[in-house]
Amino acid sequence: MQIEIRELAERLDAEPVNDLPVDGFIDSLASLADAGPHDLSFFHHGRYFEDLKTTRAGAVLIARDFKGDISHVPLLKVDSPPLAFDAVGRALFTDADCAAAQGAH
Repeated sequence: MQIEIRELAERLDAEPVNDLPVDGFIDSLASLADAGPHDLSFFHHGRYFEDLKTTRAGAVLIARDFKGDISHVPLLKVDSPPLAFDAVGRALFTDADCAAAQGAH
């Protein structure tokens, strides 16, 4: 399963920071350091700021009070980045697992 980044922002009631790609999508989750262009990641602690500055993630969840200057990646401001990350993971993988299970008898 994949979720368009714009749809993801709407689902999470997120405040986008930086331009959201018109055709960008997320189909997996990863750490800031390991993320690629179709991965969602999240930033929750200052010790990972260097990873945030260099991440190649398709989008990153950040806290609403984040003040850093990061412009190379779409940022989605949410109330709790870890909880939002978990919710997206459940949506991505639970929906895919249910669809696969429906085809098996």
